[in-house]
Amino acid sequence: MLLLASCSNPVPLEKRPEGTGTARSASVAEASSVAPIQIHLPDRYVHWLPQLQEELQRMERQFKQHATRWQRQEVVGAEPRRFVVPADSDAATAFYLSAGLFGNAAVPRTFPDHALAVVPLARDDSLIAELPAPPTTWMHSFRHEAAHLFSLDYPQLRAAPQWFQEGYAELWCEGPPPPTFMGLEAWPFWRTVALRYGPSAQDSDAPGEVRYSAFAMRTAEALQYDDGATPWQSELAQSWSLPAGVVFHTPHLGLRGRDAYWDSEERHFLLASRPGQQVELDLVWPWDGQDSLILEMQHGRAPSQPEAGLILSVQDSEPATSPRIRIRLGQNGGWAAYPESGDQTRFEALSRTPQPARAGMPHRLVLHKDGGALILEGEGFRRRFELQELQLHFPLQLRMYVRDGTFALRYQ
Repeated sequence: MLLLASCSNPVPLEKRPEGTGTARSASVAEASSVAPIQIHLPDRYVHWLPQLQEELQRMERQFKQHATRWQRQEVVGAEPRRFVVPADSDAATAFYLSAGLFGNAAVPRTFPDHALAVVPLARDDSLIAELPAPPTTWMHSFRHEAAHLFSLDYPQLRAAPQWFQEGYAELWCEGPPPPTFMGLEAWPFWRTVALRYGPSAQDSDAPGEVRYSAFAMRTAEALQYDDGATPWQSELAQSWSLPAGVVFHTPHLGLRGRDAYWDSEERHFLLASRPGQQVELDLVWPWDGQDSLILEMQHGRAPSQPEAGLILSVQDSEPATSPRIRIRLGQNGGWAAYPESGDQTRFEALSRTPQPARAGMPHRLVLHKDGGALILEGEGFRRRFELQELQLHFPLQLRMYVRDGTFALRYQ
């Protein structure tokens, strides 16, 4: 049984301005439990706590059902297991220093010897705090680290090689491990990006999400092939590798980087990058131009120098290298829109900022088709592009991106 005991800032800090950390602590009622798990959240994210409680309770039940091949040895009276959620990288670094921990504080990590999981937010921003639920990819990390905490009750599982432990935890990112890993090939394709790397996906210099995706595929096949307590020792698991030379007829159009929130039904999307990093998300629907496309875009309010906007390109093309139109939104408003091609990245000044200039306000841009042309209009800004001259045509796909900031998009 779980105890989700407190909701508080892991490092006692004075109240600080937007984007710099957390403030007072908050708490929820406690209940007695064996081997409890506590969640510590920054103040302004406390409304996520019931969802996280429910998720951990569901995971605990499912984990016990799925992990029956390993003997469970729960320690009665053990120290409470903890989930600490720093508000951003700076808060995570401060917590590491106070707790005597080592490693990259910006990335999620479990410390088995401390029965502790630390899952920081990418940024401490009002746009994130206003979400009804945590960012989708942050929840993936939360479940991954929860699987590591639950595995502490299974010494046989803890004795597995690292690739299996990480792969098994990764299989829990969207719920109980599926019967076949390939069934997860769906937008935004973040789970199977490793397929494009082939055998090198498990190399130490591969991106983390690529390595863990490969580990998850390897683990899923090992579990399916061998129903014993040491499936990682099977011949299949030992010799497993992704195939080389696979031909993909379309580029990877989905998610790159962390973190991202999406609600496809509400057409609400949000990206939040760690400092100095970029997040990209290719939206699930292309635009056929039959109806106007109304976009509402918004920068975050935490202090930063973000670069964000949209890229329009022909459906199923690679937006980074194909003919495209880049749309940029300034942090305080103001638009720029211009064509690019190849690996060229241009820069044009933003239009006049709407007055009064305020960071973090929503801004609306309307796109519509006029014969063979694309028209962009909003807040006194207007651009016309002859698509044929730019080697573009409908349907157009949309890629949103942000570097060093938070960026939200709604459209209709």
